[in-house]
Amino acid sequence: MKVSLPLAAIVIILAVAASLFGNGLGKPRADELWKHVETGNTEKAFWLLTDLFRENGIDVQTEGQWKLDLEVQDFKELINQYKNGQVKIRVSRMMKPEETEAYWDNWSKVLAAGNFDHKAFFKDDRERHLLANYNVLILSSHELGHYVDALYNMSDRDFQGGGLHDIDPLNCTEGYADRFAVATANQLSADPRFAGLRARYLDLIKNFNSSIPSQNRYSFASMDLAGSRCGEADLMKNGLNDDGSVSENYFRQYASAYFERHRLMLEDKGFGGLAKVAQRDLIAPYLKRMEYVDAKFNLTTIRQFGGTLARDISLGGDRLREMIEFNLGLDDLVGEPYKPQENKHKLRQHFVNFQG
Repeated sequence: MKVSLPLAAIVIILAVAASLFGNGLGKPRADELWKHVETGNTEKAFWLLTDLFRENGIDVQTEGQWKLDLEVQDFKELINQYKNGQVKIRVSRMMKPEETEAYWDNWSKVLAAGNFDHKAFFKDDRERHLLANYNVLILSSHELGHYVDALYNMSDRDFQGGGLHDIDPLNCTEGYADRFAVATANQLSADPRFAGLRARYLDLIKNFNSSIPSQNRYSFASMDLAGSRCGEADLMKNGLNDDGSVSENYFRQYASAYFERHRLMLEDKGFGGLAKVAQRDLIAPYLKRMEYVDAKFNLTTIRQFGGTLARDISLGGDRLREMIEFNLGLDDLVGEPYKPQENKHKLRQHFVNFQG
């Protein structure tokens, strides 16, 4: 029987190898990304980030059901998001130098009730511009974290239908995406120019959070609040009021928790870059969940597409159900007598539905 899965086991094996050795930024790549940040080339910066993710063991797919798309919106739009129904990330674009004052004015008005004084914080116009576009870079990495979460089904967030119906508390699922944003900041800081932006970004989020009205402000005393105790921060889940207007309380709460999680992760000297985070927070728990090491079964790749890894795999015979049931939730088979031909038919129908 032939099935198509978003993550074939062979992809995971190679991802483990990539995460163990990692892939640094390198000066040519750093020069290229720095040019995109300086000139405000959002698209090229974003796709360069996806290359860096892949090179460090994080699967960002370029074809098939999980091929990722990008939509760039106006720089004043505050809502960046990953839309699972369309497998699309939407980010606000990077800016020209003359646009960044309006950018920070908008952020201050909506997220800090006008209390963040960017003219006092930034050293000069150039820093205001570079940190605005660096902020877009970090937000893009955060949304890539949501894509990875949906692809590997790591958190309990329900991405089905493109909606965000949280099972885990919002602070937990957002915190999972943050791990990839901070890992990106750490990865880029191998270059001294990006290291300087990372340091000032940490100053920025501390200053900005202190400007958020106290009734909407979080102060996380422990890294656990971005990890094992993340559910203790009970964020609002609806960004709109009943009349459809924007809920400022929601966005200020969200921004404060976002800044605090980033602060804790950035201050953690052992947090790591993309390779370390991929291994610790993605690949190791994924393999543990599927009991990959203990499972004994035959895997046969049956063909390749366009020079990429085979995604159509054959998972042998009578053991098919027990090996994939954990991931696909085949509730209609649970508790039934095992009848190979009937169950294989049901499995085939399930995969048709699963592939849409």
